Amino acid sequence: MLDELLLFYDKNDIFDQDDIEMLRRVQFNRNCIHAYMDRNIGTWSDLQYTVRFFIYLLEKLMNSYPDLDDMRTAEAEANRYY
Repeated sequence: MLDELLLFYDKNDIFDQDDIEMLRRVQFNRNCIHAYMDRNIGTWSDLQYTVRFFIYLLEKLMNSYPDLDDMRTAEAEANRYY
């Protein structure tokens, strides 16, 4: 599922290439955890960095969409005129 999201974000230029690469690294580490084999999943500081990065992406997404109240107000005004 993350792969499809990454393709969507990349195709629609929602995130820049550095963000996409970082998400791929997060995806790889997550997949290593579920592989039940000895694989390097990074250090404690890698985990902290990726958590902070994830928070940054969430804030970026949340701030890229219009406020719901503003959308409802605009819709109500448009409905009054049509």
